Amino acid sequence: MEGALDIQLGMTTKSAFAAFNSSLPFNNNKAAIFYGELFMFKKAHQKITECKEPKNAQFLTKILAIYGLTLVKEASEFYLDYLSQANIGMID
Repeated sequence: MEGALDIQLGMTTKSAFAAFNSSLPFNNNKAAIFYGELFMFKKAHQKITECKEPKNAQFLTKILAIYGLTLVKEASEFYLDYLSQANIGMID
């Protein structure tokens, strides 16, 4: 929220580029990176569901699950309010 406020206030006196750059200490760029990783996860999942070989699809699904759980744990600051200690323990 602080980063978004910094951008909004910066847009009144700075260029959009300068306003965004001044908000980087608030980690606004992490949300964009996380969105990109979620997009890649979704595309990979779609392709795995199209896999005609069940054994390969099962293996790739497990690999994708490991990747997804790793992302969840590494980016937990985005939704820490929604994860309990039990959820984090299950991820581990």
